[in-house]
Amino acid sequence: VDPGAPPSPPPRLMAAAAPSWNEELARATEARMCYCMSIGSSREFLWRKAHAAILAVEKEIRRLPSGRIVNMPRLKEATAQQELEAIVRGERQVVPPEMEAAVGMPPERDFDRHPYLRRMEYRGGGYAILMALHRRTRQPGARQFMFKAELVREAQRFCDISMTADGWSSRATSCGWASHRSLLAHRLVVAGRGPAGREEFRLTDDGRALLEAMLRKWPQGDDDGA
Repeated sequence: VDPGAPPSPPPRLMAAAAPSWNEELARATEARMCYCMSIGSSREFLWRKAHAAILAVEKEIRRLPSGRIVNMPRLKEATAQQELEAIVRGERQVVPPEMEAAVGMPPERDFDRHPYLRRMEYRGGGYAILMALHRRTRQPGARQFMFKAELVREAQRFCDISMTADGWSSRATSCGWASHRSLLAHRLVVAGRGPAGREEFRLTDDGRALLEAMLRKWPQGDDDGA
């Protein structure tokens, strides 16, 4: 070590001097979310989660002179994690040219091309839950949410598999009710808790729009369970 060289600044000062990436990464995730939405890609939801994770970061995301990235949230999706880290390293563009149009004018969702509807099984768990909630909305004066027990009971008539895990060999992931997790993740259904602490479910605006598209795809659905 050169005794005449000035001392290196402490790591905390080096981090503070590095530019913050929070706003740029929020812009990058939003651009990818809008672009995937415009082409009907299910990766929209990967980027939606990444966008929320970036917005939730309270500290400054920075790249130190050593190359280490600090305060980057750890995402479950490895591809999103790698893409964001590549942006910070300058290896990827914040908003690639093909995504600029989607950012400038966010597309209206085409629910007939919604990735969840494209994967949905007729008379599967997701279909059944939406149909039960749909049937509830058509009842004059009825509350617009349903408790889990009644939702499972009413959905069964629209489902060709058991809505609950029956028997010692059944797995909770293979029953119809397991589909409620995907409905929540796609923001088609929202869950809450009533005054007594009971879990309740209702359709979101997106859920109602997707339900209309679902009935266009399977118009016989309105007669199911009659």
